[in-house]
Amino acid sequence: MPRLLCLLLSSLLIPAVAIAAKKVPARAGAAHDPLADGEAAYQDGKFADALRILAAHLQKEHDPSLRKRALRMVFAAAFYEGDKAASEAAIKELVTLDPSATAIASEYPPQLVAFFDQAKAKAKSEPVVVAPVVETPPAPEVPVEIRHTAPAPDPTLTGAGTALVIVGAAGAATSVALFIADAILGGQLVRDTTAYNADAARTDAAHSLLLARRQQLGAIEVSALVTAGVSVAALSAGVIMLVKARPASGTVALGVGVGSLFVRGRF
Repeated sequence: MPRLLCLLLSSLLIPAVAIAAKKVPARAGAAHDPLADGEAAYQDGKFADALRILAAHLQKEHDPSLRKRALRMVFAAAFYEGDKAASEAAIKELVTLDPSATAIASEYPPQLVAFFDQAKAKAKSEPVVVAPVVETPPAPEVPVEIRHTAPAPDPTLTGAGTALVIVGAAGAATSVALFIADAILGGQLVRDTTAYNADAARTDAAHSLLLARRQQLGAIEVSALVTAGVSVAALSAGVIMLVKARPASGTVALGVGVGSLFVRGRF
């Protein structure tokens, strides 16, 4: 009798434990499979939930085999929900991944098999649109001219340079005049000295006069040389100042084309 009672209790407890085990929720750290969730909703006839879960899954899934599995459920669920456009889009992607894909009559009702075959034939008959290749002609060479405008001349350098040039020119004229005067007076002194030496009555006064004229000629020659040196220095300094006062200006042209670059300059 006790043995029979134990057997009876065990037969009642085993199914209860099995049922409780099925109802134990998944642990927090367990892996989540959205494809399995979508398939469970599809099997339960919750086609709207299945479409929502599978649509989110397809946005992240890149494995072709898993995408084909999800697309088979999407096309059927969308058809049952009355969204034939979404069902046809799923079929089109499915046959793109697997041209031999079919809807087996043992798995789907006849109207769904017919819709699949129709959508597959339509997808295969649609032409593949290839974007035309447009060749862009090379751009012509377009010269770009960059003009450089020189700044205004420096008034200080310009004034000083002009003044030095004027002084130098005046000094040059003066030195030329002194050289001419020296040549004339020197010629007269030579003639007077020759006449003095030829005269038998050579007085001391005449001799002193010749000496004074000779000293005067020496002073004129020195003045002419100094004036010439000063004029050359003044002219040189004036020209340098005028050049510095007016910076060089010019035009630079740059040309840019396909595979070429040219530069032209004018100063």
